[in-house]
Amino acid sequence: SSLRLKQTQPNCSKSSPCRCWCVQSNVPVMSIVLKFVLGSDVRRTRCDTLSLAVVDQAMADVFPEVARDTASLQYKDDEDDLCVLNSATEADFISLHGSASTIRLEIIRQPSDLQQQQQQQHGEKSTSQAHDTSTADATNTVQPMSGLVQHVLQHLSGLETLSEHALPGIFLHFAPLLLQQLGSEHASLEHHASQQPQVTLAALQALCDGLDPFPQLQRPRAVLEGLLENGRCNECFTGLAAGIEELLRALL
Repeated sequence: SSLRLKQTQPNCSKSSPCRCWCVQSNVPVMSIVLKFVLGSDVRRTRCDTLSLAVVDQAMADVFPEVARDTASLQYKDDEDDLCVLNSATEADFISLHGSASTIRLEIIRQPSDLQQQQQQQHGEKSTSQAHDTSTADATNTVQPMSGLVQHVLQHLSGLETLSEHALPGIFLHFAPLLLQQLGSEHASLEHHASQQPQVTLAALQALCDGLDPFPQLQRPRAVLEGLLENGRCNECFTGLAAGIEELLRALL
């Protein structure tokens, strides 16, 4: 920048005129550097005055891809804490940084409405899954089924057809071990049966049909027929474990 000296003849208080000099400068007013930081992306610009409107416009110029209503600006106060820049804090911001040569402003992006909706849906889904898991855990921990009984029931569930000859053979095979385990598994067995009523009804029908030719097994058969009728009407299988225990004792 250049300095231009101009000779003037101001009105002096002395009786004789004096030669005086004044300096006229073409140097512009010192500008302020605004440094906007978004993550690792840092962009600079300059402004001559400091106000919220000026800062907002400067941000729009250097970060046109970031809408102002989707992000907040933060500045550091005299205690090195980050403060949000808005209309309520504008005066404090200017008071702190009005004489600064460089001002650092952090851009904090806010989640969009779509992101908020997705996060909310994800939270609701997680809550629902947690509820289902806790409900299942509560159900399973009431009376956990032993590995043997669960294995037998899964084997029965996997049969495509339950014939009147296959089912008695299965019970004869597992009878001693089943009888040993069933004493503490009444509630678990009946709960499992109520969860798969169609499989349970088919198994009971096959058992009743298979026991029909054997007079010595008519008493347990009558108990199973009663369970079959009750299951068809109410899908309730209370007493199923006791009926199977009676059948197993008769077989042994």
